[in-house]
This record gives sequence, structure tokens and C-alpha cells, in this order.
Amino acid sequence: MSKRPKVQVQINQTLLDVDHPQIQVSSYREKDLDDTIFDAFLGGGALPAIGVSVAYAPRSGILSAIALCLNERVLVVQLASASAKNRKPSSGTATRHILEERILLHTSGGSDGLYGFDMHQIVLSLWRDHSLSVSGGIDIQSVYPSKNARRPLNAIKFCLGDDIDVHKDNVSHVFGNMNWDPKSSRDIIQRSWLSWFLAVHPSMEEIFRSVPRIDVRAFTPLVLSWLSKAIRVTQCQEDPREVVHDYSDPRMIKQGKLEIRQERFQNRIRNSSSNQQMQFKINTPEGSYSVDVQPSNLRGRRAQINTPADLVLGGKLFSSLMTTGSGDPTQAEALKASIILDILQKKIQPFDNPWLQMLYQDQPPEWPDASPTSLPPLSFAPTKPLNDSQILAASQMLSRSRDEKFTIIQGPPGTGKTSVIGQFVLAATSGGLRGIWLVAKSNIAVKNIAEKLYDLGFMSWRLVVSTDFHNDWHEHLYTSIRINTIQSDKLSKMSPNVVQQRFGECQVVLCTLGMLSNSQLQHCGVTKIIPMETLVIDEASQIDVNDYIPVFTLFGTSLQKVCFIGDNKQLPPFAKERVEDLMSIFEIPHLAHRAIFLNIQYRMPPTIGDFISQHVYEGKLQSNPEHPVTGHRCFFIDISGGKEISEGTSWMY
Repeated sequence: MSKRPKVQVQINQTLLDVDHPQIQVSSYREKDLDDTIFDAFLGGGALPAIGVSVAYAPRSGILSAIALCLNERVLVVQLASASAKNRKPSSGTATRHILEERILLHTSGGSDGLYGFDMHQIVLSLWRDHSLSVSGGIDIQSVYPSKNARRPLNAIKFCLGDDIDVHKDNVSHVFGNMNWDPKSSRDIIQRSWLSWFLAVHPSMEEIFRSVPRIDVRAFTPLVLSWLSKAIRVTQCQEDPREVVHDYSDPRMIKQGKLEIRQERFQNRIRNSSSNQQMQFKINTPEGSYSVDVQPSNLRGRRAQINTPADLVLGGKLFSSLMTTGSGDPTQAEALKASIILDILQKKIQPFDNPWLQMLYQDQPPEWPDASPTSLPPLSFAPTKPLNDSQILAASQMLSRSRDEKFTIIQGPPGTGKTSVIGQFVLAATSGGLRGIWLVAKSNIAVKNIAEKLYDLGFMSWRLVVSTDFHNDWHEHLYTSIRINTIQSDKLSKMSPNVVQQRFGECQVVLCTLGMLSNSQLQHCGVTKIIPMETLVIDEASQIDVNDYIPVFTLFGTSLQKVCFIGDNKQLPPFAKERVEDLMSIFEIPHLAHRAIFLNIQYRMPPTIGDFISQHVYEGKLQSNPEHPVTGHRCFFIDISGGKEISEGTSWMY
């Protein structure tokens, strides 16, 4: 006899303009699953196409529930906490395998299988969080012709064409929040129903047959482990959030359009995502209320906002402007997700790429025959004094031996990391090398390297900076290097002749790591004019190793050398506080021992430097004995109760 579901309800779908019976929903806890539940759900016979959706725990990103849809029936299963499972065996472990055997692994080809949006995230999260394997997983967005437009709405409209109207706002809401709320499961139910409806739509059967099935059993635990870590970071970055925007000078420029001046880059208004909502809170003598608004024209600090046509400023005080919801992924995030999906669909083999093999496997990679065993050595004669550890670091950066294709340099604060990069560039370019790309996590770090090259008198470089970061926000930082700086939005407007003029004689290109995924670099021909042969990555301790997947995939065939520079004792990878097992290159066991340690710091007075050395660097960090500041110069200031205020272009307490 089947167990009685914890919750049984009926709901109406609100996503499509189509008549459909009410959805019959049965919800169970994982520990209550048994075969009779799946017998009732499947209704006997061969396993048909099933729609699937999942929901995740807020902040941690752990998969918490799965919804399965067949016809008008939806089965929702709340899975046991992964954290509890890791501490001791979960009470649902035995029953969990019923879900795997009856649904997740039961496929015979044809049109059957599991259909879901972002199926790569679903299968990797099930494997990582609950040790559940999926075979026959079909990614719905894979039917859409453009890999750069994976919004669910695009795939839905492609599948349905003009046959059925789509309620866009409802779709945006249902896909805008993937968090699990046991008190309200309507969103996960509707996502699973929509997945099933598209899977069985008459016009889509043959198209879905052409989509490669995902079977995680075809991959080793090592591959699944690093793929799932990469996806987990993306999930945490996509979590819905609230951003309160600092602004001033609101004025109506015409009916239904307001213009404001933004005050802080960190909470600036971004191009709106279909999953986001922006609201103005308005105070009047009669009380407060909120109105929905939409950004329409963003130009540096100036932003135009579409408002209700009847909104007027007279007598009203705009007290706050807030955006809620998850934004669209960056180009780098979207490319990484696309590559991971291609791997799971077996369109590419991850370890055919020696750079990924070097990153993830504790064994020497098989470098292609085109990669020379030995090249003429580059001579090194620094133009400025360097200490022994700096000379060793720069020399290994210049090495073209197969055994030193990965160079890792750890540089504590003030040890001259940027100076080492500068001297490497001078020596490499003097030796005839081109195709040197210098990147970092942040725009500021990239700018600092460019200024170092400028100070050294080396000008055969170009810096590509995000227009969003530069225009009207930080252009004052680029005054001294303006002539060699190119804003990213200008790339698409350059003719081939202009691109050749700007980059043709250039030996070095600087940009952020994320900018390397900008398709315009390839489309306008920059990467053809200056193929990436040597990649130098500053701030490497702040970069999760999985963030190198796009660059090693895009440029793996031209790359000959990669140098990582940073310090894992300083800032960790972004989102480390939310995804604990993120690792920089310095935490990869089979690579960390390669690191060259820059052992003399020139920034801190010796009294402070010696303290840092003993408590952070195991006594290995020496201080410059000729430092101009002597004696005790360390003071602690209590800023509790302080307030952050602006002064010029800076903020301070």
C-alpha cells in the first residue's frame, strides 16, 4: 500500500496560454519513498519523457528538492540535508536509491529521459550533494540555435513558436528564484511541468532526439568533482540578492522617464535581467509606497529610468532605489557553463587539452607535437636591481622548457611582484617574443602592471578595459596611460584596418581574466593579430582554478607558457566564504610545491614585517634592512560606530 504523501495539492499552471488540467502534486520526504509511490506516478509501462526541476538551499547552493512531472502529475521529493549526510549516514540513503533506479537511471533512448532547464547543473548537483547519478539527461536550452542565449524564455519560445503565447513575466518569476522553500513549492512544480510540456510538444520530438544525452556514469569522480565545484560557484553567484543603489539629483526629463546620478560603482545599476525587479520607494506627506521601474539608458554615472507615465516629482521624496533578483551571467560565466555542458554531452574531451590536464591531474600532460621540446633560451639582464628570489622568478618565467610550462610565484605584500612582471616583459620582448598577455582578476591590478611598464619606458602594449568600469567612473585612473588604453565597447566599432593600426606593432596585451571571454576580442581580430602564446596571471590567489576553464579552452592551442603570480596568504578566491572548497592554484597539491617564494619585502617597517613573517609566512619572509622607517610604527584605531563617507573619488571611514 502506497504511503500517504506529506502534501497533496492541485495547482493551475500560469506560464502558457493553453488549457491544461490542474496539476496533481504529491510531495514526499526522501525517507518516505518506496516503489509503490513510483508505480502510481509512472502509471505502468515504459518510462516516458519526464520533466525535472530542482531547488537549492539559499546561500549554500546545496540541492534540496527535486520535482518530476508526467502528464498532469508532479512528484516533489525533499532530499535529506547534504551536510547532515556528510556527518553521519542519512536515514534516507536506502530510499534515495529507489529514486535513482526508478527514475534517474531508467532510460532506453528515443524520446524518453529526463528533460530539464540547465540540465548540467541538475545532474552535477545531484551527484555532488546526494551521490545520485543521472543517465538520459536532456538539456532543454540545447535546442536553441545560439549558445550565447541560454535564458529559459528563449528556449521556450523556440520550442512553441507562434502556436502558444508565453506569459513572459510569469516565466521570469518562476525561473528567477531557484531557492527551496518548503512552504511554497509552486515555482519548482511549474518548472518541472513546463519541462515535460516542451518535451512532448509534437514539433519538438525529432529536435530533442538530436540533443546529446548526459550520462554522468561515463565520467570519473575526478572530472565530476571539478565540474561540480565550478557549477556550485555559478549557483552561489546567481543567488537572488538585493542591491540598494546610491544616487542623487533625480529629475524628470520627460513623462515616464527619470534621470539620476549614481554615486557608487560597487552598487551601480546594471543592465536589467529578466529575473530582476527594480523599485523606487517614494515618500509623500500621506505615506510611503513603491513603484516598479526599469533602467533604460546607462551612461557611466548617469542612468535613465523608465517610470509609470503618471508619476510626477512634485511633493514626492524618492527615498530609495533597489534591485532584487539574480542578474544574467557574465560572458566568462556563460562560457564556462557552456564548456561544462559540452563536456557532459561528450562534445569535447576535457583531458585532450593538456592545460586542463596539467591543472586537474597529478601526472605530466601529453603536450602536442607542435609544442617544441626545447627552444633557444632567453637571456635575462634586469634593467633595475633585483634580489636573488626575484631573479629566480623572472628566469623561470622566461624558461621555455616543457617541464616549466607552468610557473607559480608566491609574493607576499611588498616583495615586488609587479617589478618581476615588468622585468620579465622587458627581457621577453627584447628576445623577440610577442603574444604576451598580462591579466588579473581586477581592473586595478591590470592598470598597476600597465603603469609599471610605462615607468620602465616600455610602450609596446595595449590595455583593454571594460567600458562599464572606465567610463565616467574610473577614467581618471588611466590619465597617464590613456594613449595605450582601449575601452571594450570600441572593439566592435573598429574596422580591420583600425584594429591592425592599434594592435599590429604591439607585443603585449593587458586585460582582466574575465575580458578574455569577451567575444569581441576574437571577432574583431585582436587574438589573431596577437595570438596568446604567453599568459601571465597576477592576483592568482583570488582566482578559483575552475575560472581558467574558458581561457585554456579558447586559447589552449596557441599557448606555450602560463605564469601564475599571487599570494594565498592574502585574499582567497571570490565566494570562498560561501563555497568552502574553492581553490586557487596555490592550493592544488600537485602544483603548489612548484611555487617560487619572493622572500624579501620592501613595504613594511622591519618591526611589522618581522611580525607578519613569523605569524603568517613561517619566518621565511625577510624585511629590507634599509627601510627608512625604524622603531615601533604600528597603531590600532577603533572605528566602531564610524560611518563610511566620500571624499573626492574615494570612500573612507
